[in-house]
Amino acid sequence: MINHSKRFVQPSLENLEGRTVPAGIYAVGAPAGALPLVNVYQTGNPTPVLTIQAYDNAFRGGVRVATGDVNNDGTDDVFTIAGPGGGPHVKIFNGTNGQVMHEFMAYDPAYRGSGFLASGDLDGDHHSDLVIGTDVGGGPHVRVIDGATYNEDFSYFAYNPAFTGGVRVSVGQVDADSALEIITAAGPGGGPHVQVYDSQSRSYEESYFAYDPSFRNGIYITTGDTDGDGRDEVITGAGAGGGPHVKYHDLIDDEDEASYFAYASSFTGGVYVASADSSSRIGSDDVITAPASLGGGNVRIYDDHGGLREEFFDYEDDGDSSNDDNGPDSDFRINDAVRGRNGVGGVGGDGGHR
Repeated sequence: MINHSKRFVQPSLENLEGRTVPAGIYAVGAPAGALPLVNVYQTGNPTPVLTIQAYDNAFRGGVRVATGDVNNDGTDDVFTIAGPGGGPHVKIFNGTNGQVMHEFMAYDPAYRGSGFLASGDLDGDHHSDLVIGTDVGGGPHVRVIDGATYNEDFSYFAYNPAFTGGVRVSVGQVDADSALEIITAAGPGGGPHVQVYDSQSRSYEESYFAYDPSFRNGIYITTGDTDGDGRDEVITGAGAGGGPHVKYHDLIDDEDEASYFAYASSFTGGVYVASADSSSRIGSDDVITAPASLGGGNVRIYDDHGGLREEFFDYEDDGDSSNDDNGPDSDFRINDAVRGRNGVGGVGGDGGHR
């Protein structure tokens, strides 16, 4: 999560070992209660390649993230938005040096409910565009910001405008054509309703329920080419109240390619999902998961069949040794993962959609 009362604060940057953000990357934003940091990782390497302080230290509402190459320099950049309580403050950081390239308020500054991010080159100009969805308390308003001009390209309501559960967003090539689609999922109260929106014709293509329609706690969403067939699957994670159930869904075949619990079946805090280029399977994406709440900063990386490839703990020590317990602070929770285009909460990955 992100943002704070002092909105336009120059961030600080820790550039680890002089490395720049590589191609197959994902970002992890701090949860509520932690310093407003973003760690950027390469798949296969649990050490951050870049750490950015996104907002003022006084803001502890968390940071939500996504990644994408907005300036067309071949390196994914980092998008952030403030968590609940911080206002819809979006920042775009250079993926090489961590400097702020642009910042703006995505919605009315009076709205304090945060948002969700995704990115992808929707118009084919080689600049990743930013897709933004509201969080709980806002209508299901999706905005598309042009990556070359930072102006709004278009916007729409993904569900009934009266629905106030928010809308989670993703971008991917999920059908038979070569264009990228915007994929949305309803937040709490809306059921596990996934919708596919054609960014070219600006019309709905299809929709489905990712889980039992009676589940009303919302879901998290991203996309990724997990099987290397050149087309993305829709990847979902159940929201709080459900088990940590992750699915990869092929829209053309209308079937789930993988279905598994990312954490213990008893965990009900919800699971964020993201994807990034695999470090071992060329041409395919791995899926990154993180607990949405209650589970500590346990980042896990899964393959195309839902097999666990690696895991580590990402956290920012808050200085309170009473909750360390010889490991990650128990009060730290990861927000979402990002795919070079997709983000849901505190994790984001490169996904390859530039």
